[in-house]
Amino acid sequence: MSDGRATSRVPAPTEWTVNRTNGWLTATTGMFAFMTACAVAGAVWALSSGQVVAGSALTYGAIFMFHTAGLSFVVTQVPSRTQPPAVIQLGAGEQGVAFRYSYWPYYWLTAILLLTCGALGVFAASAALGASAASLTAALLLGLLILVTVALIVTFLRMAPGRLTLTATGIHHQSLTFQHFVPWYAIYDVEAGWINGPTVIIKALPSEDTKLTRYAGRIGTREAQLLPFIVVRALWMANSPTALYRTAAFYLANPEQRHELASKAAVQRIAEGRL
Repeated sequence: MSDGRATSRVPAPTEWTVNRTNGWLTATTGMFAFMTACAVAGAVWALSSGQVVAGSALTYGAIFMFHTAGLSFVVTQVPSRTQPPAVIQLGAGEQGVAFRYSYWPYYWLTAILLLTCGALGVFAASAALGASAASLTAALLLGLLILVTVALIVTFLRMAPGRLTLTATGIHHQSLTFQHFVPWYAIYDVEAGWINGPTVIIKALPSEDTKLTRYAGRIGTREAQLLPFIVVRALWMANSPTALYRTAAFYLANPEQRHELASKAAVQRIAEGRL
């Protein structure tokens, strides 16, 4: 039996290993890291000088910029995770091999959105104190924006962690804001793409057996914008994104082997790198 580390034998697609540095994201990470250091220094100086309000504001800003830098850094990396996927039970007695999302991207994104809501809440409260119609309107609009943001946070945390599950009949994708099923016969290609980072793109045509449930309406991520394709950015993956790409491509090209997806035989194949 092979252990999970064996998945590291599967070579990453060349589309992900060539120099694909995103200069804008790298510069953004560096800028926010520098701003975090400046805010921390300012907060220490302000608090030591007895300026509690200014020190608190700078501390809040430092926390916000630290998380922004963290998310920007994660986006620029090519994950090298080797933990194998697992066989899970789906509805109607169907089993499949599931590649799970990592909790870390949820943390970075949720923290940034909550910190943004906190800042908007302060602005909304300040505007509400104004006596003019313009300030009250601004407070109302900011309040609505906060509610929408909180609703999105609740939606993708309720569905967390997302996952991509390959079964004998098709592929189930539980994303941040929607659930999507595509039968194998509608899938025509698996691509190692690049959307601000390594991305698995499973190309599919619309079909009568395709199922889609949106939990946030038309509001969503880049994954939702590219439907009916199944799009998974590697930064979200807790399992190896390389193994996901190789596995989807293998079972697309070898339909006679898809029965394995209902058992540990597929997990063993993936762990041994027989893709």
